[in-house]
Amino acid sequence: MAQDSGQAGGQGSGQAKRDRSRLVKEAGAVLKRVLGDATLVDLPSPVGPEAVSVTAFDESETRSVQELTAALVEVLGKAGWTIQEPEGAPAPAASGPALYAVLPGLGSGSFAVQPPAISFAGVLEGDA
Repeated sequence: MAQDSGQAGGQGSGQAKRDRSRLVKEAGAVLKRVLGDATLVDLPSPVGPEAVSVTAFDESETRSVQELTAALVEVLGKAGWTIQEPEGAPAPAASGPALYAVLPGLGSGSFAVQPPAISFAGVLEGDA
């Protein structure tokens, strides 16, 4: 019987790995659309396997924080992400270099803009 429990847990774990992989892929695709020549790095999270951390770095990037943030907002919208902000917060381009976004049905997290890099740190939907 113990073996059956392990298999059931393994199946749940397998789904979590697939979901994590998909969130990494979706966030990475957004980062690559904004920073076309960027190197993507999927970093392990000390929080746990359900946490995602991806950074895109392009040494040749010359756009300002505001320009990169505007490009990020545009790409997120086209990719199906929803940007959420606390009530009373300024517009995304004016609120600084971080945006909180949700990809419905998968996960959410913050995109931080610090030229020449953009990073994503988030969690799967069930863990948010």
